[in-house]
Amino acid sequence: MERREVGRFWKDIPYTEQHGTLGRGAHAGFVGKSDAPPPRFVSDFAPDPIDFALSALGETGRTICALIESQQIEPAVKAIIEHFEPLLAQLRGIDIIENPFSLVEHQLNDLAHLLAYALLSQVEADRSLIRTLSWQFKRWVNRGLDDTDAYLICAFALSLYDESLSREFEARLELSPAELEVLLMRPDEMDKSLEEKLDLWFVIPDGELMEDESSEHDIIDEFPEDDMIELGPLPAMDIVHDLVAIRLRLLERRGQVSDYLKLARIAKQHHRYAIMLALQGDLEGAIETARQEFQGAYQWQPFTKALDALGHTETALDMAAGWLREKFPIADALDVEPLTAFAEWLATRAAALGKHEVAMEFIQKAYFQEPTLARYQLFQQIAGEQWEQLRPRALEHLQEVGEVEEVVEIYLCEGMYEDAFKILIEEDSLVPEYAHRLVEHFPEQIRNACREQAEQFLRMTNPDLYPIAVEYLAVVKRSYQVENKLHEWDALLQKLLEQYKRKPGVPPLLQKLAQNDASTP
Repeated sequence: MERREVGRFWKDIPYTEQHGTLGRGAHAGFVGKSDAPPPRFVSDFAPDPIDFALSALGETGRTICALIESQQIEPAVKAIIEHFEPLLAQLRGIDIIENPFSLVEHQLNDLAHLLAYALLSQVEADRSLIRTLSWQFKRWVNRGLDDTDAYLICAFALSLYDESLSREFEARLELSPAELEVLLMRPDEMDKSLEEKLDLWFVIPDGELMEDESSEHDIIDEFPEDDMIELGPLPAMDIVHDLVAIRLRLLERRGQVSDYLKLARIAKQHHRYAIMLALQGDLEGAIETARQEFQGAYQWQPFTKALDALGHTETALDMAAGWLREKFPIADALDVEPLTAFAEWLATRAAALGKHEVAMEFIQKAYFQEPTLARYQLFQQIAGEQWEQLRPRALEHLQEVGEVEEVVEIYLCEGMYEDAFKILIEEDSLVPEYAHRLVEHFPEQIRNACREQAEQFLRMTNPDLYPIAVEYLAVVKRSYQVENKLHEWDALLQKLLEQYKRKPGVPPLLQKLAQNDASTP
């Protein structure tokens, strides 16, 4: 799970650092006390698939999870099915190849993880419920579920309890249901072949992390035919990682610490293993595990946050700084986001504790590698009286390394409106939100750009695009207001009403703009 979910981890982690300490850093001032949540579960620091599901599904996810954790398995499963059905209907209208990361597919995956959690949480298997679910699963497959990760999650989880499904998937899954059952429920009984298979999956040798040679798949001109794909085994590594993490969550909440440590160690989830050791008071063992086994920021950051929350702040900061100093010079593009997030956290904590040199070192590593408005403001606050000297360097080459949206936000924060407008036009990124924020500074230029965008959308045949066109026209209207030329706006609006009067859906939207009390988005 870890490598696949790295991108999600840094964006979705339900932790104060993401939108709390770091997001507020430039405004709220520093405090010496850790903002980390009070020590309770490993998943407070290293979120698992259920945490992500709760974050994404909101109240629905929390309600289902509460039912599962209170052993109301049947109502939980019923709620999952009720929410699964309409999403599956929406999936039919989505091209998975064109939209491989659609919100609908993510939500299906989240519900599938909750279903797995419900099944694994049964004290005794409810055979009637399993039969109902197996029948439901086959219906879902016939409706297109088999093109998704949710299919694999459900298939693995159900095959643990349904022998017919187990036999059906035996030849199609890289890890058989019987092997999965041994891993999750009886890891002491693992044989050598299963251990070797898990070693191949769960451990990525250092040499492979930077592997640059082409594989045989890189020289294939075309993808194989669908039937060729179906003949091969379905990928299991990511799904097994997820199910292991869900099983670990269950063991921890049942207080089965010894079983938790055993499974985490065998499944190579070293960061969860080390955090659990630290929560149990074995700091020496936790640190030794980290030094021997950790490979990436996805392991080091939650571990050091856990040490910080447990009161071992000096140790946490020293370990974080040492590892980041080693990794930043050799980081590749895939490492940048987690490394900079980790460095930003370290800078914030160091500043809170009065460690100015460490804070300055790591906010600069984070900002200059991947600039964001939050980091720019945090850099400014940490720099203090030095900021006037550092500001020109902070703005230099910004466009070359930063994402357009973040660069624009920094320019707007600094009042550099011309630079913001220029990059938006150059990168074809003048969305209505930015146009509204710039229209008072460049009314004519913004008006021309927005009118062109609006008319492009109005000429299209997709009615879902017409509201976007009207958002751009609202900016056009505002530009005329800024120049006190509303009579020209009235003339333009009448022209558009006449031009698009036969396009269903367009005239009502334009007429709303014509109202004197129409709100400007």
